[in-house]
Amino acid sequence: MATKQSGMTLLEVLLALSIFAAASMALMSAIGGQTNATMRISERALAGWIADNYLSEQELLSLPVSAENDKQQGAVEMASQSWNWASAVSLDERTGMHQQTIQVFQSNGQFYTLSRYSPVVVSSNK
Repeated sequence: MATKQSGMTLLEVLLALSIFAAASMALMSAIGGQTNATMRISERALAGWIADNYLSEQELLSLPVSAENDKQQGAVEMASQSWNWASAVSLDERTGMHQQTIQVFQSNGQFYTLSRYSPVVVSSNK
């Protein structure tokens, strides 16, 4: 008398494993993309804070934005990373205002830019 065996054949097991492997690879790729996006957002936020801190410091020190202090640069450490920044001031002909642009650089060559407009202050001698 022949007995009927139950279970999965080798072909069915291999097919199931290949489907699982493909799904796992797609999931790992998506997780890697999300990790990279999160890192870029974090770096952009840090660069924005550095530029904003510099602009706030300029305001607190009451330093006028003018062509006399048109180019400055420096370095700062934030979140255990070294960052370089450069500031440039130019007169925007379209608006008639000073445009102060701060670029924050990372060691890997990426940079982020923040601009602020300030009115041109004309001193009047009476």
